Amino acid sequence: MSPRVKGVLAGGIVGGLLSAIPLLNWGNCLCCLWVILGGALAALVHVKTSGVGVSKGDGTITGVASALPMVALYVIIGLPLSILLGPVLLGIVGQFIDDPMVQQQLAAQWGATLVQTIVQYVINTIIFTVLAIGFGALGGLMGTAIFEDREPPSPLPMGGPPMAPPPPGSPYVYPGQRQY
Repeated sequence: MSPRVKGVLAGGIVGGLLSAIPLLNWGNCLCCLWVILGGALAALVHVKTSGVGVSKGDGTITGVASALPMVALYVIIGLPLSILLGPVLLGIVGQFIDDPMVQQQLAAQWGATLVQTIVQYVINTIIFTVLAIGFGALGGLMGTAIFEDREPPSPLPMGGPPMAPPPPGSPYVYPGQRQY
């Protein structure tokens, strides 16, 4: 398994689980903390398992790619848990709020049907996907900047050797060359 794939899986699984488990997922309210952590963890694993230096661009791509397992776990684990534990969690939150208007809104939400819950979860998943891609990239960039101290390999030179001038009488003229 390549270093990038190891990083994507590690960061995606950690970020996805933390984003899908009720109450723990509230950490994402702090500037998508779990998503950034997942992207940074993906970059860390990529850096530590790679035999050569990892560029910031490669770390960013690894962070973006970690969004795929994050979203998959968010859907596979988060949807059933939100359906099962949603009313219980709304009741717990309602006990800590003294505002009667907010308590009424929570009670109305508690009475939501299964279809409404699924539609709301689909919308949340679309929003989470966009945020996971953006903040996963940020986490991958930050992780590479923090954990990588080696130089990435130099890119291959573009093109080939310098070209010789065209033979005399050739119809081709280089840009900037005078034709006699």
